[in-house]
Amino acid sequence: MALHALSTLTLLLHLPVAWREQLATVSNCFCLLMQSTDPDYAWAVTVIIFYLKLLFGVVGVGLSICWLLQILLYIFVYPPVTPFLNTLFTDLDNAFPLFGTVAFGIFCFYLIGKPSTSLIALLDCMLAM
Repeated sequence: MALHALSTLTLLLHLPVAWREQLATVSNCFCLLMQSTDPDYAWAVTVIIFYLKLLFGVVGVGLSICWLLQILLYIFVYPPVTPFLNTLFTDLDNAFPLFGTVAFGIFCFYLIGKPSTSLIALLDCMLAM
């Protein structure tokens, strides 16, 4: 936690003064919104958080199923039945070069991600401030 705060502080020191002032303004507004006592606002934020968690959960299940299919159909079977994800990444790369790279990055980060670094945990930490 201290290392993260130190790297954030180092990053802030390199920003121009006008940007630091704008960042402070946005940060203060965000803190005021998070501390709001309006029950309608609190209910709306709660509902939005639950929908975002549902969305990320469904995406996570989809990524898990894709990885399991890749392992079963391409790695365990000889000769491979289909180059499932390989074809997906090359087709996305042929459509637009950045799409294949981003999809590959998402799949890789999903594999190496820990529960504490997941998007849901990040949302929880942001809302706990």
